[in-house]
Amino acid sequence: MDVGDRLTAEMASRAQLALHFIERYWERHSASPSYGEIAAGIGVDRHRARDAVRALERTGRVMRKRGKARGIVLPSRREAVLNELRREGWHINDETLEIFPPTYTPLSVPAALDHISAVEGWGNNGADRNSGGSQGDAGDR
Repeated sequence: MDVGDRLTAEMASRAQLALHFIERYWERHSASPSYGEIAAGIGVDRHRARDAVRALERTGRVMRKRGKARGIVLPSRREAVLNELRREGWHINDETLEIFPPTYTPLSVPAALDHISAVEGWGNNGADRNSGGSQGDAGDR
């Protein structure tokens, strides 16, 4: 990720303000606001309003129709939920709408730690579970 792609707290809150403005505008007018209207509505210049909309588009919270004036579109509830699940790592089959939880690759034991066999589950098939456990704890009190 480039440094320019990272959202600062200010940018994220600006995007959130823009999203709320766009949602309210759609409710009232059944159409998209212009960048000028968004800028005036959230108290920024047009450049920052455009950046906020782009940030919202990257996260799937709005869609833009390129080359069309007032081309900001809100996703349906279904699209919004699916986008949120994808952001959280869920896998979705678009044809069948099957949803699969995120998969995480188990961490491997670094080679530098291969010599440690007394740790539960590392190389001794858990044989140390019944070895008395924490003998050093009693002397620490």
